[in-house]
Amino acid sequence: MGKDNVPFLTVMFPSTLIGAGENWTLMKSISVTEYLNYEVGTR
Repeated sequence: MGKDNVPFLTVMFPSTLIGAGENWTLMKSISVTEYLNYEVGTR
């Protein structure tokens, strides 16, 4: 999973599963990969 999904998949999505009141399997851990952000300058 990329770092742009971390807030959603660690906070928002599990809270919707808990709020649904059904017996969903929740994540025990999460693995996040960083990726390179860079800007290409123009001359």
